[in-house]
Amino acid sequence: MHEIFTSIAKLLAPILAFTADEAWEHAAFTTGTVHEQDFPRANPAFAPGGVTAQANRLFEIKYAIQTAIEGRIQAKEFTRNNEADVSLTIPASDAALLEMLNDREFATEFFIIAGLTASVGEELTATARKTGLPLCPRCRKHEPLVESGLCGRCDGVC
Repeated sequence: MHEIFTSIAKLLAPILAFTADEAWEHAAFTTGTVHEQDFPRANPAFAPGGVTAQANRLFEIKYAIQTAIEGRIQAKEFTRNNEADVSLTIPASDAALLEMLNDREFATEFFIIAGLTASVGEELTATARKTGLPLCPRCRKHEPLVESGLCGRCDGVC
């Protein structure tokens, strides 16, 4: 917490001069004024790495999925992203993402779609069609419904 506080106070000092200085004065572990401090140095442990590359690739995949969905929306097959059931083919170089992409909970939340089936192929391609899943009346997501007429997630809350 000490490192977070001092870094935020130092970064905000040029913008929120009085607020940052007042916060600095009230912290028991600081001395002087925040305006006499050097800017914090970047921590190499937080440097961009594999996770950043993975996130960037997921955004590229999201763009391909969105492009496929837009074609179906323009053809009036359906009206919203969350009605799309997507079939995705990823190149072998992205095979490490396959488990994550086939995780229904992750895919429906990250891509805002009803379903995703991913497989490995030659290149990145996506096709979309209208889902056959019903709409949960509580959360408005296309999910399998249980006896109560709600999806499993909503049924567990009610």
